[in-house]
Parts: sequence; C-alpha cells; structure tokens
Amino acid sequence: MERKLTAIVSLYNPQEENVRNVEQLARQADSVILCDNSSVNHVELFEGMDVIYVPNLENLGLSMAFNKVLKDPAFGWDEEQLLIFFDQDSSVGEGHIRSLKDEYELLSKNHPVGCIGPVFHNKANGTVEIPTLKTEISERSYSVNNIITSSMLTRYKELEEVGFFNEELFLDLVDWDLCWRLREKGYLCVITEKVVLDHCVGSGEKKFGPLKLRVGAPIREYYQTRDALYELRKTYVPMKMRIRLLANVTVRPMIHLMALDHKKERAMYIHRGFKSYRKKEHGEYRK
Repeated sequence: MERKLTAIVSLYNPQEENVRNVEQLARQADSVILCDNSSVNHVELFEGMDVIYVPNLENLGLSMAFNKVLKDPAFGWDEEQLLIFFDQDSSVGEGHIRSLKDEYELLSKNHPVGCIGPVFHNKANGTVEIPTLKTEISERSYSVNNIITSSMLTRYKELEEVGFFNEELFLDLVDWDLCWRLREKGYLCVITEKVVLDHCVGSGEKKFGPLKLRVGAPIREYYQTRDALYELRKTYVPMKMRIRLLANVTVRPMIHLMALDHKKERAMYIHRGFKSYRKKEHGEYRK
C-alpha cells in the first residue's frame, strides 16, 4: 500500500501569494498542516481549503512550531508516514512532490535515506545551486552534508529517532542541524537534480569584491550569531561545517558590517546574539 504524505508548512504573517503556494501544495499532498507563528489568527485566508490550520498566536520559531505538530498524538502519526516541510514562500511546480517522493522510494530500496530534497533555483541570481561537496549515489542524486528545510522530505520514523527538530535553534541552522544528526545515525541526506524548487534566500544578493553576499534582514544577524554559537558546542557537527560556523561568528559579521546597509542595527543584533548565548537564551528575540 502506498504511504501517505503530509506537507507541513510554517507561516508568519502570510500574504495572498503565500495562500497560492499553499493551494499548490494541497493539490499534491495527501494532507497539509499549517503552523502559523503569527500573533494573530489567519484562518480566514484558508477557508474552503482542505488544510489543517494550527494558530500558535506567537512566534515559536521553526523547530518548536514543527515539533508542536509532530509530537501531538492527536494527529495519529505512524512511523511510516512521509512528511515534507515547506516555508510559506516555497512555490512548487506541477508534480513536484510526486517526483521527490518517487525518488525517495526508489533510493530507499538500496540506501538508508534519512531525508531528500531538490536542488533549488535561486531567484536572486537566476542560477540552480548544487552543492560542490557531494557523492553520487544514483544518476543525478547525491549524498550531501545538509539540505534546506523547504521541500525536505523524510519519514516520521527517522525524525522520531533523532528527537525531531532541535528547539535550541530558532530559524537558521534548523535544517542543517537535523541533517547532521541524521548523518550521525548513519542515514544519508540526499539532494536530487531531478526536482528543482524556486527559492529566494533573503532579499537578494550583493557583490563585495570577489564575494556574493546574501542580504537578509538585520535581525537575522541575531539568530545567525546566537545559534551558530550553540551549534559549535555540538559533537555531531562535521569538521568542515564547524569551521564554517566559526567563520559565521568571526569573519562574516565583519564583512556584513562593512558591506551591507543598516550597519548600526546589524552591529546591535550581532552583539545581542553573543550576549544571549552567554545568558543561555533561546527562542524569539526579546528587547
């Protein structure tokens, strides 16, 4: 019997464009659960749609919002249940989920697949991004260190085995952390060129000498700094990624303060990130 697939989508102050994205998912998944981290209820936006709407009425962050649903016995989760995660900005083409599910089922016959995701078309620069560090396991599908949350397909059994999402992390690094824990358990994190996702990282890119910087909102500096510091304490982080995380809290802040706008605001958030880490604070930024 074919396994059912549930799409779980994180929302934050959704707009009409995000509603259209959910409509696309509802046509492809067996069921859709919406985790809304907005401070107000947006259920009226999704009236008439075959979705389950969960209003959190506060910003729980990505990990806690997903885990709230995944750990709720009311959903009657089965270990064979397939799950695919999205953020509200993800727009999928026709057959996207079916293609990804088919590749997962095919590869799982011969490989311990922990999760699988598509390559993504970066709308900021018009390129399809494929990791340079990869090991081919079948034609156009590769084992990699980590994949992004949007369009990450996995099975409930593996999520439960690694303890679901890491609630120490709020937004950034949530996907990487999950992948690293899956790999520690002997599972593969797979990316496939057979499926492409349109994805926008931040609000665009900016050239700074030979570097291409992804431009995010200043507050992202807070989460990227604080949560990278938490990840550096984890033994399961691969050495190459540990070096990258170290750069994220040393070199990258300096480059961002030189190259990006809102310098004073970014500097404040970076400082607060270090301060919150020392105070062992988690969750949403508090003034």
